[in-house]
Amino acid sequence: MDLLDFTQKLNEEFKKDCVICTAERPWFGHFILETDECRLSYKIGDKKNAELQIIDWRNPLSKGFYNMVPGDYFDMDEWQVEKQRKERYHSISGEVLQQTKIVDRNRTIFQATIQTKDNDHLVEIKDDTYVFLDDVSAYFTSIEGLPDIRSMLTKDQYELITANHLQPLIIQGSAGSGKTTVALYRASWLTYAESARHPVDPKNILIVMFNKALQSFISNLLEPLGIESANLFTFHAWALSEVKKAYKGKIKICIDPFEGEQTAKSIKKQIGILRAIEVFVNGQIQRLYKWVEQKLSPYRGQRWIDDLTQSEQPIVQRLIRLRTKALIERNNAQGREKEELEQIHLLFSQAVKRMTQYKEELLKFLTDKVLLKKHLKHISENEIDTLVRYQKSLQGKDSSPRRPGPFVGFDDLSLILYLIELKNGGLTDKNNENVNLFDHLIIDEAQDFGAIEMTVLLSSVKTRAGVTIVGDINQKIIPEADFMGWEKLAEELGIEGATVSTLEVAHRSTKPIMDLACSVLKSARSTRGRNGISPAITVLSSEEDKIKYIVDILKQLSLTSENQHTCIICRHAKDARPFADMLSKALPNIQIRLGHNKEFEFSPGITVTNMRQIKGLEFDNLIILDPSEENYPNDNQGMKNFYTVITRAKEQLFMVGTEAPTSLMSDAIANGIINFQDQAKVVPIEFTEDEDAPF
Repeated sequence: MDLLDFTQKLNEEFKKDCVICTAERPWFGHFILETDECRLSYKIGDKKNAELQIIDWRNPLSKGFYNMVPGDYFDMDEWQVEKQRKERYHSISGEVLQQTKIVDRNRTIFQATIQTKDNDHLVEIKDDTYVFLDDVSAYFTSIEGLPDIRSMLTKDQYELITANHLQPLIIQGSAGSGKTTVALYRASWLTYAESARHPVDPKNILIVMFNKALQSFISNLLEPLGIESANLFTFHAWALSEVKKAYKGKIKICIDPFEGEQTAKSIKKQIGILRAIEVFVNGQIQRLYKWVEQKLSPYRGQRWIDDLTQSEQPIVQRLIRLRTKALIERNNAQGREKEELEQIHLLFSQAVKRMTQYKEELLKFLTDKVLLKKHLKHISENEIDTLVRYQKSLQGKDSSPRRPGPFVGFDDLSLILYLIELKNGGLTDKNNENVNLFDHLIIDEAQDFGAIEMTVLLSSVKTRAGVTIVGDINQKIIPEADFMGWEKLAEELGIEGATVSTLEVAHRSTKPIMDLACSVLKSARSTRGRNGISPAITVLSSEEDKIKYIVDILKQLSLTSENQHTCIICRHAKDARPFADMLSKALPNIQIRLGHNKEFEFSPGITVTNMRQIKGLEFDNLIILDPSEENYPNDNQGMKNFYTVITRAKEQLFMVGTEAPTSLMSDAIANGIINFQDQAKVVPIEFTEDEDAPF
C-alpha cells in the first residue's frame, strides 16, 4: 500500500465527512481489520455514524485501535464472554493491518502517523503536498491550545479508562503521563449510553481539582467528552457549597490571621482527627439516647426508645423518620394519646435541631483537649493548646455569649462536612430530609489532600467502586497534608478491591526536560521521549540584567513561537504581579498576563504566575525565576516542588536568576543535562607559555 496515496485519500474522506456531519472533527483515528471474508475500515470518533463507518471511541470495537498493534489478532467476543447474548455486539474478528492517528486543522488533516507491522510513519500535509517526516516523535508537537487527545491515548491509558466499572481505580502517574486525562476519559466512558452496563449520568459525577487554575484548564475538556454537566470544583469551593446547603444559620470563611494558624491547620489534616470526630459523634449519640429516654418517661415511650437505639440508620435520618412517624400517628389519634404524640413529635423535632448544629459542634470538638490528646498521640500538649486557642479566637469573632460567630476557616469545612456525613449518611440540605450521594467521584492531585479531605470526598459517593483517584507523590507540594501513600490509602480508607496502577511514561515534556526531572529525583532516565532542546540555566549579576535577559528570551520566542504559551514562574505569589508589571513596561507591545486562580488564560501568549498555581497545568515554554537553594532547597519538599515546576514545560525550559542554582541540579550540570552559563562571575584570564613570548 502506498502510504502517501493512502493519506491523501484519507484526507479527502475526512473533508467530506466534516461536511456531511457538520463537524470540525468527525473522527480522529482509523484502523483496518482483515477478516476471513474481506478488509474492514473503521474510523474512531466521538459519535457513531454507521453510514460513514465511524464508531464511538467507547465502543468495544475501538479496542482494535487502542489495545492492539498491527499484526495482532482482534476478536470482539474476547471482551463479551460474560455478556448475555442480547447484550452482545456483533461478532467480528481478524488481523489488525494498520492504524492511523491524525491531527487536523480547519477541517483538513495536518499530520498523520501510520503504524504498520513493519514500521511507524509520520506524514505531514502542507499546501496539498504530502511528505514523510523522519522524526516520528515530532507528532502532535504543533497542536495549539488544549487538544482533543483521544487519538493519542496509549494502550496503558485506554486499559485504565475501560477498567472494570465495579472496582475503584487508583493511579500513581509521573508528571505528564496522562493520569488526569485517564480519569476524565474514564468518566466519559462510564456515561456511554450504548454500554451494556447502566450508564452514569454526568450530573451525578463529582470532579475535584487541586486549584482554580487547574479547574479552569480542565473545564475546557468536559464538553468534547460529553460530561459538561458534571460537577467540577476545587475541594474548598465544593465543601463550602455543601456546608451552606446543609447548615441552618450563617457561615462565613475568615481569612484574618490568628496566632497558631499554621499549627492548627496541620493538626486538622492529621489522620487521627478522623477517629476523634467519630468518637465525638458516638458520644453525642449516647448522650442523645439518655436525654430522649429521660424526656419520654412521662409518655409511655419505650417503643420509641427501642426504635431510636436499635435502628441502623444514620442518627439524624433516624430522628427525622421518628419525627415524621410521631406526626402521622398524632394526626390519626385522639384525646390523651394525641396530646402525648404531640409532645413526642416536639421532642424529636428538638432532637434534630440539637444534632444538626454543625458549626457549634465544631468548636466543641476542637476544644476538647482530652479527646484530641487521646487520638493525636504524636501531637504535643503545647500544640493541642495552640489549636484550642486558635479555634476559640477564630469562632469567637463576632460571637454572642451563647453562640460562636459565623466564621470558620477553610480547613474547618472538611471537618463540618464529615460531621454532616456521619450523621446523615451523605450530603444533605437544610431540612436534612434529602440525602444526596454521587454516582462517581474523581480526585485529582490526591497526594496533596489530607486524610480528612479524602474521607469526606469518599463519603460523598454511593459506592467505593465509583471512585477514580489519581496523583503523583513526587509532586506533593502541600507538606502539611497527611498523605499516607497509595497502598495505605486503599487500606485505611476502606476501598476494598482497589489496586494501585502506575503510568510511568511521560508524554508531555521532551526527553531533555524529563532527563533533568529524573536527575532531580535521582531516578533513572527514561529511554523514551520526544527530541528537544536541552534546558538552560543562566546566572546574572543583577536584577536589571535578569529582566533584560528574560525580555530578550521573550522577544525571541515571540518571533519563533507566536502560537505557543510561555509561562514565567515565580516561587511565591507575592512576586508574580510586580514582575508582570515590570515586564509589561519593558515589552509595551506584548500582552503580559497574570495567572491566578480562575483568571488563568490558556491561549498563546505570556503568563506570569507562581508555583502553587501551576499544579497539573502545562505550557509550551517555561521560564523559572530564581531557581536558587533558598527557593528550592535540597531536601524532600524542595525536590518535590522543583520537580513539579520543571515538568510543566512541554518544549523549552529556561531558568534565570542572580544566585547560584539549587544543588538539586548539581548532577544535571555536571553531566551536561543542562546548558549552564554563569554570567555573574568574571572568568579569570589565563596565558599559555607561548603567550609569554614577544609577538
